[in-house]
Amino acid sequence: MSNSEKRLGAIVLALSVIFLGYFVLSSYTAYLTELENTEDRLATAKGFLERDTKLAIRDRAELNALAHRSLPRDQSAAQTSYKSWLFTLMEKEVGLQDVKITSDPIRSIGNVYDKHLFQVSSNGSLEQLTEFLYRFYAKESLHRILDLAVKPKGYNFLGITVRIEAIAVTEDLDRESIKAVNVSEQLEYGGLDEYLTLMTNRNIFGSENLEPSFSGDSRIAATVGQSKIVTLTRNPGTNEQQNQSVNFRIESDSLPVGFVATIRDNRLTVRGDNVGEYKVRVSASDTGLPVKTVYREFIVNVAKKPDRVIPPTRPVPPKFDTAQLAFFTSTVQINNHVEVWILRRDIDEMIKLTIGDRVDIGNIAGTIREISQKEMLIVTDSDDTLLIRAGQSLANAENLTVAAERLLERTNP
Repeated sequence: MSNSEKRLGAIVLALSVIFLGYFVLSSYTAYLTELENTEDRLATAKGFLERDTKLAIRDRAELNALAHRSLPRDQSAAQTSYKSWLFTLMEKEVGLQDVKITSDPIRSIGNVYDKHLFQVSSNGSLEQLTEFLYRFYAKESLHRILDLAVKPKGYNFLGITVRIEAIAVTEDLDRESIKAVNVSEQLEYGGLDEYLTLMTNRNIFGSENLEPSFSGDSRIAATVGQSKIVTLTRNPGTNEQQNQSVNFRIESDSLPVGFVATIRDNRLTVRGDNVGEYKVRVSASDTGLPVKTVYREFIVNVAKKPDRVIPPTRPVPPKFDTAQLAFFTSTVQINNHVEVWILRRDIDEMIKLTIGDRVDIGNIAGTIREISQKEMLIVTDSDDTLLIRAGQSLANAENLTVAAERLLERTNP
């Protein structure tokens, strides 16, 4: 064999080895990829299995709980026991008259549960109907009212027709008799007394409960650090709605930092510690059935307190001030509040006032802010603070606001 043939054979052999190695490597890489994909599919399947297992456990627990509250599995026993309980509730406990109960054919829904339908007719008052509905829904059995028809037959005497659906789980699970099923202590709007008040204060043959409304200036101007009060006018609606009341509430999530808003009855009080525009959301809810709620947003513009302008002193013609004949004689503590006694010699009368009361005597017009044993403070209508000591007349009051401003002028020329 020549050298050329040997080199050619070596080249062919090398190419064969390279091709075989590439084939083996490609096959191994594909095998690893398939193995990784299989591992991912198994991990995903495991996750689904764990999820489905948890859902199955949850659903099983729910089904067991529902079966515990459902009618008996035996269809005849279910109809008999439910009719007996319903008749006792309506005629014996509530006192409805002429109670008649019939049942429709039973409908089986798959292999999951049986649906029992009952037609009930009776006569009674609105109060008795309300009590029946309350006790029916307070019983935590798997039942509900599908239809309710009421026909007036006389003053506060109604013909009542009810269509009821009750459920019986068909699986052989533990369950209570309907008499042993739990009874809720109260429903969404409270106890029986609350429902009697709601139902008997409205016309059940009238229109549905309407949303309330309330008015008041949506833009409120206030001063930094000072409270501003806005009175809201409420309107529960028309017809039977006039028997309702409207309650206000501030949505606390709407209050920004540095801004305070409170509401008492229908008086909205706002106060801002910094200059700026603030928003507060207020809701109004009626006492109808069901309760209706509306919302309004108020914009409060808090501005800087204007600079005080001290008017120049002008000569005033002589004028008799009746405050000269009103004397701060003493303070008296009664229970948890303190009274200040002011003797008015001009009318020969002793006036007894406490914090927050209005004073309007001569040149003194304002509101009492503080009372101590020997002093009292009055805030005038012009926002001046007056100090009056025991034994002095009101005319000798010391104006603390003016004194402070003059001292400030002297120290900052």
